[in-house]
Amino acid sequence: MGTRKQGGWPRKQYWDRDWLVEQYWVHCLSIAEIATLANTSQTNINRWLIRRDIPRRSKLGMEKTANYVDLSPLALEFIDGWMLGDLCVFAEKHNTKSARVAFGTKHEDCTQWMSNKMTSFGIKQCGQIHENIYPEMNNCRTFSYQSRYYRDLKAVRDRWYRHDRKKIVPRDIVLTPDVVRYWYIADGWLSCPDHSKPWIGLATHGFPKSDVEFLVDKLQDINVKANRYKTNVIHIATGYVPLFLEYMGPCDDELEHLYYYKWEIDRRGPIVYR
Repeated sequence: MGTRKQGGWPRKQYWDRDWLVEQYWVHCLSIAEIATLANTSQTNINRWLIRRDIPRRSKLGMEKTANYVDLSPLALEFIDGWMLGDLCVFAEKHNTKSARVAFGTKHEDCTQWMSNKMTSFGIKQCGQIHENIYPEMNNCRTFSYQSRYYRDLKAVRDRWYRHDRKKIVPRDIVLTPDVVRYWYIADGWLSCPDHSKPWIGLATHGFPKSDVEFLVDKLQDINVKANRYKTNVIHIATGYVPLFLEYMGPCDDELEHLYYYKWEIDRRGPIVYR
């Protein structure tokens, strides 16, 4: 609860009837979505809907219309690239026919960019981008985003996860330049030792061994020689680094100020951040 101030408790957004009506009836958000938006519990939102005498959709025989989005090939390609990295898709607990995307990173700019890109594909953000601070990790900060639930995202969920919720690599994935670039931005690194040629690594620790070996074969298909290390990461052979970078193209303009160093093959030694 909030801190008591003069005149009582500080006013909460969800106490306002007009605001609740707008979220529940105009935007057709679920109680769970409103709770996320207001940073409170579903029980609390339900209590205030009753308290403000706001009729429920179910009582009027008007259940919430499901969210749908027509995922274009470009949107699916974008999702595939980031799913190889940090993007996740979660199924709705009480409605297994819908799912949402979630994303987190230490860069607020990248998190906002992800939200903007998803919005451009018709996938709307739910609530706000949250800042998370971890005192036990020297106050390390991360930023997290999540979308609204959509019926069409359930197929994405089923394609990328096993029944035990383990993330896998779908066998129909195509390593297009965009897919490879987003994969590299999310989970790749460029190592430039002082006395040897640069090499590239791709963090694939979270995938099963067979899936990592499958990705190695897919890289071979685009003429990039790669190997799976014992640590279950992928290593791009030094002689193929320029070809790998050329295949995917330059970093997206909006992210270049964050990830420029992943393209600096002339660099030697540690990364110098701008």
